[in-house]
Amino acid sequence: MAWLAKNPDYAQNPSMKWLPYLQTLIVELWSLSLSFLRRLEAKLQKEVKSLPLYGGHNTLTTRIAIAIGLLCCLALCLNLNAQAGGDIADQIKQLQQDSRDAQMKNDSSWAQQHLADGFVAGNSWGDWQTKEDFIKDLQNKTNKWKSGNISDVKVTTFGPNAAVSHYTFTYDAELQGKHRARTVICSDTWLNDSGTWKTASTHCSLVKGQ
Repeated sequence: MAWLAKNPDYAQNPSMKWLPYLQTLIVELWSLSLSFLRRLEAKLQKEVKSLPLYGGHNTLTTRIAIAIGLLCCLALCLNLNAQAGGDIADQIKQLQQDSRDAQMKNDSSWAQQHLADGFVAGNSWGDWQTKEDFIKDLQNKTNKWKSGNISDVKVTTFGPNAAVSHYTFTYDAELQGKHRARTVICSDTWLNDSGTWKTASTHCSLVKGQ
């Protein structure tokens, strides 16, 4: 239970712990399938050649069977890979919403759990913030939020351990002592750190005309 407390993503959805390894498993399964089918093809060819009926030369049926087997394995692997990518994308979309919710609530504990070491934030008014500065603002409740809404969230995955989200964020808040009401477009980079997804960087730019 102590381990789950340190990894809340697992506690919320225990099946998530398999996602980082699923695509690796798919690759290994595909490699093993190819190796097995090659050995099977060699064995069947020897058996076919030993049959008088085929005169030792007709291996067309064997090759067709091998080709069908390979295509079936490929289809299965592609389907599993697509499902894994979809699961990760859905997970990141939820975490993206949770991230902004935590920011608006000045929830520093969420940030400490989900900001990667070396995290940096690029704000739409031209400032950079380190992980330490970002968390300090949350702890001191420096920022005061009236409203905030995320929309058009899209996620691209790069294997089982990296993803990039981009979205539109419309908010009204007092940030670092200045009132800011605007719409920005943002891009966040997410990394899987031993089963917990963390933000490595976030950057927002002001929408033209704001």
